[in-house]
Order: sequence, then C-alpha cells, then structure tokens
Amino acid sequence: MTFRGATVTDTHPAIVDTATFDHAQQVLDARGESHAHRAANSSDYLLTGRLRCPRCGRAMVGTRATERHRTYRY
Repeated sequence: MTFRGATVTDTHPAIVDTATFDHAQQVLDARGESHAHRAANSSDYLLTGRLRCPRCGRAMVGTRATERHRTYRY
C-alpha cells in the first residue's frame, strides 16, 4: 500500500495466493486484456456488490472523497 509517498508491504492477508495471482496475470497478458478498457467495467471499484457485510448481509460498495485536486478511494 502506498499513502502520501510511504509504501508498506504485507499490510493485510492476501485474498488470492501469490501463485494464483501471478498465473492470472500471465493469462491476461497473453490475451492482451486490460481491465481499464472493458466496456462492462463501469466502476473503479472491482468488488462493488460482490463483498457482503458479515453483520447485515448487504452488498458493500466503493466510494470516494475529493479534496482539491486529489481523489481518495475507499
């Protein structure tokens, strides 16, 4: 994670193990697919609607805050 110029690694447990992630990246590179150019990807938040709150079961959504010339996504 990088915030205000400071980069920290291993800040949280991985959702996907490194070997699976690397293999998926190789497959995407071989296909020439870029998630940034997909028409179906209308959101900057790839997990919107896919994560569920363990307490109430409702879908979690990504949001953002803007400050002058910066956008903070969370």
